[in-house]
Amino acid sequence: MSVTIKDVAAKAGVSAITVSRALNNKPDINADTKRRILDIAQQLGYVPNELAKSLVTRRTNVIAILMPGVSDTLSTEKLDAINGVCFSAGFTTLFCNTKNSATTELEFLRQIQSKRVDGLLLFPSQKGDEYIAELQKITVPYVFLNRFSSVLDCDYVKNDNVYGSYIAVQHLLQRGYRSITYLCARPNTTTGQERIIGSKKAVREAGLPEDLLKITNVEDSVAHCYNLTLDLIKNNSLPDAFAVWNDILALGVRKALLENGIKIPDDVALIGYDDLVFSEYLHPPLTTIKQQNFELGELAAEFLINKIEKKILPEEKQQLELKPRLIPRQST
Repeated sequence: MSVTIKDVAAKAGVSAITVSRALNNKPDINADTKRRILDIAQQLGYVPNELAKSLVTRRTNVIAILMPGVSDTLSTEKLDAINGVCFSAGFTTLFCNTKNSATTELEFLRQIQSKRVDGLLLFPSQKGDEYIAELQKITVPYVFLNRFSSVLDCDYVKNDNVYGSYIAVQHLLQRGYRSITYLCARPNTTTGQERIIGSKKAVREAGLPEDLLKITNVEDSVAHCYNLTLDLIKNNSLPDAFAVWNDILALGVRKALLENGIKIPDDVALIGYDDLVFSEYLHPPLTTIKQQNFELGELAAEFLINKIEKKILPEEKQQLELKPRLIPRQST
């Protein structure tokens, strides 16, 4: 049989109300009494009844996270950071894997409205009217991770994608490359659109012809990037340099080049994005862009908890972009 507040009160020789004050860290209780009650509660193995508590406070201390999976290091970093902040603040997390599917994401949003969660952390895979309409029905606070809606004035923490692609292309230009192909995997997302803007901005600010940069939309597939590079080799239309959506897709480009005796960077330069753990161990080591993913997860969780605990007003918006940085290596 589970231990109740009355059991703790009887053992401590105080009222149940006094025990409740101690357990809920209320200020109107003697410090020594509070310490003694907490010690007794621990000795007896008392576990708070969260359901009963939530009926009183109207809070569940549960935060839902909607993300497209955790199969890569970057997602794991964000999730670890979020869980750490939430745990320290007394919240548990409910992870919903949207699998980068608009349909799955919408269904989760609809289901969440019938669940008792205190807030949402969202990594949206879309930004259509239907998605916006579902968001507008949500009555709990939410924060976007790494993406945001230009339609909704909402809280978000994101990596500065414009700056990230800007410094990638700027680096190639500074190294003297004058024919650059940028492989963009998700051109319809805000991330993709921002990276295209940043790439073009680097060329424009360098005072060089815009047509030296070619934007090529690709599938989020190593095999697709491998085959595309093979086609460019076959047609004798390779650029001087590739800037690739991420380090994983850069592997496809790299494989096609090396299999055909094309040296990196002597013949063609290659720059990735994300600075995954394997990137520095390739031959040659891959130049890349490093994002602040752990910091992003921490800040997003802190922003949301601030809203839940009403530390800031609902109309106050917390919006922050984190600057990525260039990791120069021997592939450029």
